[in-house]
Amino acid sequence: MRTPELQEFAQKHQIKFITIADLVAYRRKTECSVEREASAKLPTRYGDFIMYGYENKVTGEHHVALVMGDIADGKPVLDFEEHGMAAEAERLCREKLQR
Repeated sequence: MRTPELQEFAQKHQIKFITIADLVAYRRKTECSVEREASAKLPTRYGDFIMYGYENKVTGEHHVALVMGDIADGKPVLDFEEHGMAAEAERLCREKLQR
């Protein structure tokens, strides 16, 4: 059966009907699939950062966020994309180890 037939069946038998898309949307709204796994201070010549490590519990992928200052204080913050982040994080880690 396809979605229209299933919807008709559900109406006829007075049962609830949801789609996979409905289920995915609900889970995204109510569940957290990313968990912070680690954090460390990361002093660099550009200033002091805090490096946060996260794991996506669905895919197992790992992500890194570098934070400088208080992002909740209302002041403008530097916005950047994750592309190339692994190489940049590695460079910053090497820089930290050389101190």
